[in-house]
Amino acid sequence: MNRYFLQALTLLAFIPLIILAGSIFIVVLPIILSGMTYNAYNFNRMNEFYIFLALTFLSIFLALNLLGVL
Repeated sequence: MNRYFLQALTLLAFIPLIILAGSIFIVVLPIILSGMTYNAYNFNRMNEFYIFLALTFLSIFLALNLLGVL
């Protein structure tokens, strides 16, 4: 069997794993961002707080959309 064919087949076998890792990251992202939002609020950095708050809400809707809830 051709060496390049085997390399391409091995690369294609990792694509579902990469998609799974990306989707897990998108689902866990709201938890990470909410922690960063809480940290910015505690240290009274309001500009970062509003940015992280908006990103948290956006990531929640993205995760819910990915899970098929919305």
